[in-house]
Amino acid sequence: MLLFRSKRVYYADGREVEFGITTVDWARIDPVDAGTRRVVADGMAILSDPDNILQALIEAVAGA
Repeated sequence: MLLFRSKRVYYADGREVEFGITTVDWARIDPVDAGTRRVVADGMAILSDPDNILQALIEAVAGA
């Protein structure tokens, strides 16, 4: 089981953002965890990914 903590924030202008905090293991692509797949498939925006780990995850989910 992978540990993933989330914090959902509601802004005054109506935006809703969910921040996810986890370890790099959450982004494994061999194989992609079913829960991780659902999160990524629902949409995510990468704020920082210097090693392209999350980009690889997005591509793996999109290609499945």
